[in-house]
Amino acid sequence: MPQSTPIMMRRTLCLIAAALVVAGCGPKGPDVQFVEGVVTLDGKPLDGAAVAFVPVDKAGISAAGKTDADGRFRLNATQGKKYGKGTVVGEYVVTVTKLFWREKATEPDHITPIRYESSTTSPLRATIVKGRNTFEFALTSPSK
Repeated sequence: MPQSTPIMMRRTLCLIAAALVVAGCGPKGPDVQFVEGVVTLDGKPLDGAAVAFVPVDKAGISAAGKTDADGRFRLNATQGKKYGKGTVVGEYVVTVTKLFWREKATEPDHITPIRYESSTTSPLRATIVKGRNTFEFALTSPSK
């Protein structure tokens, strides 16, 4: 028994959509390099901090990660066609942010010194090269 035209059209559209999804899942995308590191604050591992690599030039790709209990992080590219560990070769400003919200507070407490939280004020820099990249960022409080 022949199928109606709307059912055939829906099946055809589903097949086309599936083909497009599969075609977009190839190895295309930027050449992402592995990036990991450790962040300390006043000599102690900084747990639960957001680490971001902000590209200095347009060729870079932003990447971010979060520190664990030992202060270790791994970056994940946040743009581009390929999701991967790290980011592309280039120069980056590094920001580190950890905030704490108190109950009923209108603003968070800054665990990390504010100068490390913005790409315009952070003194932290990183150069990503081809291959594995490992960094150590030793943050200090203003009074230290």
